[in-house]
Amino acid sequence: MIMYKYILKNSKFTLFIIMAIISAILGTGFSFIMSHLIDLAGEGTSSKLIMFVFFAISYVVFTVLCEYIYTYTKYYLLMGVRINVKNDLFEAVIGKDIADFERKGRAFYLSQMTTKTDMLSEQYIKNILSLPYLVCSFTSAIIACIILNWVMLVIMLVLGLLTVHFTNIFGKRIEDKSEKLLGLTSGYTQRIKDYLDGFIIVKSFNAERQFNKEFENINSSLEKARIDSSKAMMHMSYSGELVGLLSTVLVTGIAAFFALNGLISVGSILAFSQLMGKISSPISSAVDIKAGLKASVPIVRELEETLSSVVKTTNDLDELDTDISFKDVSFTYEKNDVAVLNSCSFEIKGNKKILITGDSGAGKTTIMKLLLKYYDYYLGSIKVGNRNLKELTTKSIFHKIGYLSQDPFVFEDTIRNNISMYDESIPIDQINVSLIRSGLRKLVDSLPNGLDTMVTELGSNLSGGEKQRICLARLFLFDKDIIILDEFENGLDNETKIFIESSILELEDKMIICISHDQSEQHKQKYDIIYTMRDGKLFLEGV
Repeated sequence: MIMYKYILKNSKFTLFIIMAIISAILGTGFSFIMSHLIDLAGEGTSSKLIMFVFFAISYVVFTVLCEYIYTYTKYYLLMGVRINVKNDLFEAVIGKDIADFERKGRAFYLSQMTTKTDMLSEQYIKNILSLPYLVCSFTSAIIACIILNWVMLVIMLVLGLLTVHFTNIFGKRIEDKSEKLLGLTSGYTQRIKDYLDGFIIVKSFNAERQFNKEFENINSSLEKARIDSSKAMMHMSYSGELVGLLSTVLVTGIAAFFALNGLISVGSILAFSQLMGKISSPISSAVDIKAGLKASVPIVRELEETLSSVVKTTNDLDELDTDISFKDVSFTYEKNDVAVLNSCSFEIKGNKKILITGDSGAGKTTIMKLLLKYYDYYLGSIKVGNRNLKELTTKSIFHKIGYLSQDPFVFEDTIRNNISMYDESIPIDQINVSLIRSGLRKLVDSLPNGLDTMVTELGSNLSGGEKQRICLARLFLFDKDIIILDEFENGLDNETKIFIESSILELEDKMIICISHDQSEQHKQKYDIIYTMRDGKLFLEGV
């Protein structure tokens, strides 16, 4: 399993194992210390007792120190595993093709990065890390019992096996309950995200009461599933605890009987009582651990699927020209029977400025989304620079193509990081040039913190035009060979629209593709080639 590598490859794993072994053996040895103290009280001298007490004190201090190091190491090992899992998970998600990402959706991956990694830590990683100490403690207790009296060992093992029996009774039920909880948790996250994204719509239709009712239903279903899962684990845990406690009482009673008949010393009664804990505790813990691991199976399986996803082999686009061709491309959105594109064919060569117009819903944006690999289940052939689009990764495509959409997105971070996309190697001079070309220079200079001004969530402290200019500056900075304008003018004032479009059309040695509702002659005159979208196909104007 992939998850094991995060534990085994951690730098603190070796020290963790060593300290688990030492701590477990010292804990078992403490039973002999206490047994000998009791025996000295009846058979030894005061001087021997005093000397042994000092030895016992030193032993306890050393044992506690080792257990402290063991626990400390365990915490840092757990932290390291959590960090690496989340880092790799984010890298796997952010590295996906757009089509792969959209199939599961944002809420699915958000749940993986938050709720499910927390559940993984509690139910899987912590339980796995508990095993070395429990195994060593159990093994050392077995050896100690063999040394003292093997008959007692047999009795304790029989009692311990009764505890294991309860695991098999509840195990499958726990796994089923956990799988149901996992599914409801994902659905809950998706619905909450959906409701909050549509906050304005809810308010504008005074639909708070209806949405409150919907939320109460999904919230109630989730919490009922959560309590069902917890109850199943609780039943297993308390059943195991009951058997464990009864076993301890029985072992102590049998040991006392053996001591009365001279088979073992009085001190050995205490030793066996403590050793029973060393045997029954791992067995009882095994019940909880197995329950936790059973519950974690769906989560581990799901996260490993994401972590194991490999990006397809990429072809380098640096040496490609900017030619784009669609040949007999047909496309229908999933769960929709209406074809958006119907045997659509066209070819764009060289650094031309192309305008694509058409009615709303005609399929203009769909063409660009196919080109950007939002979807891969189309029929026909799409090529970029004479290479099949399906052979290229999203990373390769966006290395060549810049995209300015009608919904400008800004991160909740500084203006600098929004433009540079966190690339600290970009010189400030290049950022300043992009500010001037995008018309942002005046705005940035007017802000007290300049480029380091924080953009609030969803850019709420910026106007629509300012957000679009930040996206434009980002586009200029990374100097793409092909630039797509996808109805970018929506929501912008006429002055901002003209500035942005003119800034891009002035670029030399670039292919510019503009998707727009504006079919005026004045607008068309800015472009070399004009296509009209109709009936799922592109028609070249004038032909």
